[in-house]
Amino acid sequence: MSTIFRKNLNLRNIRQFKILLRNINCECRISRPNTFLVTSVSRHQCFATAALPKYNHNEIKENIEAGNQSNVALQDVDNAFIEIDYAVKRSGRCFRTNVENVLSMIETLGSASDIHGLYLLRCSGLMHEEKPAERVQLASVIWEKLHKLGVQLDVRHYNSLLKVFVDCDHQFLPSEFLTSMESSKIEPNKATYLLLLQKYCNDGDLSGAGEILECLKEKGLPINESVFTILIKGHMRANDVSGAKDILEVMRSANLSPTAESYAALACGYAEKGDMDGLNSVLTECNVALSNKHYLDIISSFSDAENVKINELLAKVADVHDWRQEIANAMMGLVYKGMDDIAFKLLLKIANPENNFANVFMKMLLKCDFPKEKIVSYCEEISDRRLHNYIFMNTAKAAIDFGKFELALTLFEALQKKGIPVRSYNLHLLLSSFKNHEEGIWLTLKKMFELGVPAEFLTYFEYVFPVISVSDPEAVISKIQETGHSFTAAVDPLFQFYCYRGEFDNALYLIEKYPVSVHPSFSLENYLNVCKDIKNYSKACLKVLSYLLQNIGVPAEDSEVAQGINLAALIQKNPSLFEALLRIPEEQIQLSRKSFDICATVLRRNNPDSLRYLRRLGNFRSQPSEKRISRSIAEEEKELKLLKEKGLPTQRYLLECLSAHLKARNITRINQLTEELDKQGAQYPPTVLALLLNFYCQNNDLEMAEKYFKILKSDCPTFKLDSLKVIDYATSLVKFSKFDDAVNVIKGECKELHLFGYSEAAFRKCVRNLLNIAVETGNSDLVKSLQDSLSSLAETLQANVLYEPLVKMHLYK
Repeated sequence: MSTIFRKNLNLRNIRQFKILLRNINCECRISRPNTFLVTSVSRHQCFATAALPKYNHNEIKENIEAGNQSNVALQDVDNAFIEIDYAVKRSGRCFRTNVENVLSMIETLGSASDIHGLYLLRCSGLMHEEKPAERVQLASVIWEKLHKLGVQLDVRHYNSLLKVFVDCDHQFLPSEFLTSMESSKIEPNKATYLLLLQKYCNDGDLSGAGEILECLKEKGLPINESVFTILIKGHMRANDVSGAKDILEVMRSANLSPTAESYAALACGYAEKGDMDGLNSVLTECNVALSNKHYLDIISSFSDAENVKINELLAKVADVHDWRQEIANAMMGLVYKGMDDIAFKLLLKIANPENNFANVFMKMLLKCDFPKEKIVSYCEEISDRRLHNYIFMNTAKAAIDFGKFELALTLFEALQKKGIPVRSYNLHLLLSSFKNHEEGIWLTLKKMFELGVPAEFLTYFEYVFPVISVSDPEAVISKIQETGHSFTAAVDPLFQFYCYRGEFDNALYLIEKYPVSVHPSFSLENYLNVCKDIKNYSKACLKVLSYLLQNIGVPAEDSEVAQGINLAALIQKNPSLFEALLRIPEEQIQLSRKSFDICATVLRRNNPDSLRYLRRLGNFRSQPSEKRISRSIAEEEKELKLLKEKGLPTQRYLLECLSAHLKARNITRINQLTEELDKQGAQYPPTVLALLLNFYCQNNDLEMAEKYFKILKSDCPTFKLDSLKVIDYATSLVKFSKFDDAVNVIKGECKELHLFGYSEAAFRKCVRNLLNIAVETGNSDLVKSLQDSLSSLAETLQANVLYEPLVKMHLYK
């Protein structure tokens, strides 16, 4: 190749050569719109801060107005281009979604200017987060769309497409590309030939490069430093090291001093071959200062991550903070080449907990289908080095997005091994990906059980039941039990799901068979909307409605208040449904006087005409809803016997009786009922477990209190126990000298304050009692530990409650 140069260059007229060289240098800078070749330019023009030629707003406006498009659509296109332009200036790359968005808007408009097309083609080559093949594919799609829209294409568009092909090492025939230009009557310019020269040199095809040089000679196009630099790379790729060195001599003979670009190309060639002696000689003898860009190019050329020279070169990269985006782009390119080890070294240079580079690195590994063992290993190292606090979780989410569900579960397992708990909401994204795959739902639930992650109300209601078959409630509950999860947590969301779907028979089945609690999120309005188009209300629909009127909102507020409000909502929203309910004698509406008055007050304020419906309740009994309290034990036993004779389930009835006796504090009957329920293997609702815990705490039966607390935490781990009951339980533990257990219970259960209708004053009173009992033990460490455990609630407790007992203790000493 150097021989060709010696033949072609007219060295007798050096002055003329210099003039031509200056001309081609001026025309080849990327800052001009008539070429797309980057030569030896400043740092700001080479990297992320270099913006591509800006589109002409006036030209876009004229083009769109010619097609009678709206100003709104024009503004949308402008804004989208501005967003891409900002990303390119900031980071030297753009995102595929933004480019595709602009392309879609242009298709909708049905027209585009030549600047539109040129900018889109150039942006497709700057999508560094995409695989090279995908960049080429999108560039080809843009090219086809521009043809369909009838955009006037010129040599700039062909050069832009060609640059994408060359930069992404796309395999194509240069001859066919030139033929396509010729068929479109587009004349190649010097940028076209230089890109084709770069293509041949990337492939190590010196004969093809020689043909391009002949073309340059025939067309009278001058040779500049960029050509020499490209040819050095071509000789190194062709294993012609001596030829590459001869190019430097040819430059000197042409009175052109080799530049940093020339030496960097030679150094990259040595790095590719692993020739450290050659690389060291170039870096030592070049006598020119290499920029960060050159060092990154050399590092990217290595094929052995263990090479000690990489660390030396990384140490030479200065102003890392200013160059972090360029380093990130180099990192992405290395990952796509399969050189993840070297890419990770670049990541260590720029990553910290405040930026997103670690996430980007892991996303690149997922795109390239790296083994899961390697991905987990990188997550562990990033986490151990504290480069990112949520790398496991973010990588798992990205794995789900890429459809790598097994990998996501592996990452969750690794996360738990590190002692970081996985919550149910972390797996909701995985469940949501199985929209039409029931088996995937069951497998995920099994994995959740293996990980010790409970399925919450929202898990079942939003992500499980909408996907699986729920026609048979017993089959659903059986399948849930097969996954290892307790069916108790699934009954309430399944009941709400049936109600919202209008499957009243299944909802009634659950009420009669299982202890159903109406979740606080249940909306009576939604249920009434389901019923509004029904002409003949079924018995199941009305029975479920009766159950809802008595139970919606009850855990959060006084039951009589809630029932009055619910009835008022029914009368206002669907009076015909209310009348239908009145016609069923066995579903008599049981209201206390307080509930009746509240309902009347709401109706009088919102809709006085509806009071006439309420007067129809005069024929019904007006009594408290807690009818079980007044019943004798003999009556309960008689009804229980009757249920057994009919072969009907008795658990729900026993639980109702238990709830009533817990409120009446009948300890003998409570023990009898719990014994019977335990024989049947009943699973207690969390609300009943909380009542049992509180009851035995107040009766100083610590053994039973501990029993039901453990059952509550194992069967219903997501249930929020109100803070007063937690303090009462901790007080019992302190009374029986179980100090560590008391502190641990408060630490685990009192991170947040849950009062559920109780006053803050009542909570402060309970805490004061706990601390006073702790003071009486004479154990100052215990008092201090309890205070520390309650410190997160200091604002509610107030200083005198929290610290007064400790002061007393020291005074008594």
